[in-house]
Amino acid sequence: MSGVLKVFNERAHGSEILLEPGRTFRIRLEENRTAGFRWQIDAGAAPVCTLVDDTYEPPDAAALGRAGVHTWTYRVEQAGRATVELALRRPWDSDAPPAKSFRMTVQATGGGHTET
Repeated sequence: MSGVLKVFNERAHGSEILLEPGRTFRIRLEENRTAGFRWQIDAGAAPVCTLVDDTYEPPDAAALGRAGVHTWTYRVEQAGRATVELALRRPWDSDAPPAKSFRMTVQATGGGHTET
């Protein structure tokens, strides 16, 4: 089933997923912009995957100071192995180690769809 969307969150950190070319996947991570932190892409998985959407959903207006959700949608373009690496940091403090990081490896195959 080409194009089926898989969604991953912080629990997928450090994992490896197996997908066929043509599939899409989404990574959704909490981000608290009121504290100045933004997720930044350190490695975007090209050319195996293409970033097709990058959005931020703020928290409910009544939840001042709470985290919103940053979402990246990727499409697997070709067979191969690639890594998505994201770092949560303040943009003005780019030399500091990230407050959090997220890493997920994508193994794109021509075979059946599985995930680990």
